[in-house]
Amino acid sequence: MNSQINLKSLQLGMTNQDELTTKEKPQKRLWDLLNRDIRFGSVISDKVKEQFYSELGSLLEAGIDIRTGLELIVENQTKARQKNIFKLVLFNIVSGDTFAIALQKMHAFSTYEYYSIQIGEETGKLVRVLMELGDYFKKKIKQKRQIIGAITYPVIVLIVAVGAVSFMIAFVVPMFSDVFKRFGGDLPLPTKMVVKLSALIKGYLGLVVLILLGIVLVAFSQRNKIGFRKVTSFVLLKVPYINTLICKIYISRFSNTMSLLTGSKVPILQAIQN
Repeated sequence: MNSQINLKSLQLGMTNQDELTTKEKPQKRLWDLLNRDIRFGSVISDKVKEQFYSELGSLLEAGIDIRTGLELIVENQTKARQKNIFKLVLFNIVSGDTFAIALQKMHAFSTYEYYSIQIGEETGKLVRVLMELGDYFKKKIKQKRQIIGAITYPVIVLIVAVGAVSFMIAFVVPMFSDVFKRFGGDLPLPTKMVVKLSALIKGYLGLVVLILLGIVLVAFSQRNKIGFRKVTSFVLLKVPYINTLICKIYISRFSNTMSLLTGSKVPILQAIQN
């Protein structure tokens, strides 16, 4: 009884979000898909999603119904927020929603996940889709680790170099400037430029730090806004190597989805519309 009350209270708390979701058109443009998926941070981590889809796919493949499978997954969750999300997914399914609609209402799952599950339900290949989603998030985690491992050393070297140069310009150069003044005479142009740069940085160091902190705070507070996502998506798609990686990801998604649909004898036009 208590669990039902908790589920109803959580469901009421998300009513406004559900109404907005049901009003959205099922067909999304590529731009909207990019803006939804390119983001930092998530309610549910990729690791949890990998385990969720892989475990649920294995349970369904073993002959367990989706309700019992979700109940088992909910019991294994250790974090309250994730547990509540999966409880609401289960509650929505019991209430009559399809698995895809139940995921869509949570706002913790991407459009790609929703449409993949929808295709799996419509074609009768839900187990295969769940396994593919689990494999997708496994590869995504591996890619993130490779990227982090590749850029960690250059970033550390760059930070140390910038810090050393900034320290020298802000504190060491002024000491040499005093020595030059005592000697008198006219200094070379490059030396004058370095001395002026040192004075400029030292005079406006606090302001520069505040501006950088302000940029970070604004980016963090606006990270979920559509306008900010469009800007960041546009920038990412213009960055060399990163734009190629993003294009390859979406080409891979498109190919996997089309393979699933055409393999289920869905007409090409209908498959593209989905």
